Amino acid sequence: MKKKKKDVKIYKWSDKQKKEARLLLEKYKNRLNLHGWQICLYFKNGQVDEAVDATGSTYVTSGIVAVTSEYEKAKIVLKPSILEEIAENGNKDILANTIKHELAHCITQEILDVAVSRYVTQKQCLDAVERLTQRISVLI
Repeated sequence: MKKKKKDVKIYKWSDKQKKEARLLLEKYKNRLNLHGWQICLYFKNGQVDEAVDATGSTYVTSGIVAVTSEYEKAKIVLKPSILEEIAENGNKDILANTIKHELAHCITQEILDVAVSRYVTQKQCLDAVERLTQRISVLI
């Protein structure tokens, strides 16, 4: 007996959703006093992909960020899982919450850069920074 393949949904960001995301980015960028920062926002289309953590557990991320705190630059990628969450669960807060979370990394990245190079293992520091980032993003 063959297993039935699960239908793979492909998600695409609409112009309206992109505009909303850009407005939210500016709103929260100002609230976090990141005025001088150059922050680029990218939108990933496609299917929802899973990631694997250090323990082998799988999870889905809604966004990723690459931060260069020394030069006050960041690149944020919003992933299709946001669109899936909106479509399937009606969770419209996920877009704002993801943007807040990724912007909060702009504040916490410098801690990671310093700590990894001098005091603790990268894993310990990443875990601590992720917890701090989540706390900050909830407060915004």
